[in-house]
Amino acid sequence: MHEAVPGPVQEDYIEGVECLGIGANKAAATMFRRSLQQVMINKKAPQRNRLIDQINDLVTSGVLPKEIGVWATEIRLWGNEGAHPATDGLDEITGEDTTGIRGFLERIFEWVYIMPAKISSSRTKRDTKKQRGDETV
Repeated sequence: MHEAVPGPVQEDYIEGVECLGIGANKAAATMFRRSLQQVMINKKAPQRNRLIDQINDLVTSGVLPKEIGVWATEIRLWGNEGAHPATDGLDEITGEDTTGIRGFLERIFEWVYIMPAKISSSRTKRDTKKQRGDETV
């Protein structure tokens, strides 16, 4: 896991990966949802009870692009299926489903934390080279 991803976000994600590894798909989906909510909290979403409101607030404020909000909503919905018993059979989550949820969450990490950290690192390296005179401006 990239060091730019905050500890609480990583912890829930890693627990989800561990659940996925033993076939505990409902638990994995729930932990991936929890990791997503940690992202929303870390990105200063208003403290509300509902994850959907936090997602919508961050999309509306421009912190998250609309497309990331759509991915986040998918994770939220699958996590709800894992966390809440239902009589309609929709709470059956396969390993394939959970692997997809994991992929969505990893793309969110890439967008929200990893790409900005890599851009910052690149700029720092470039600025350092300029200061040393290693690069022509």
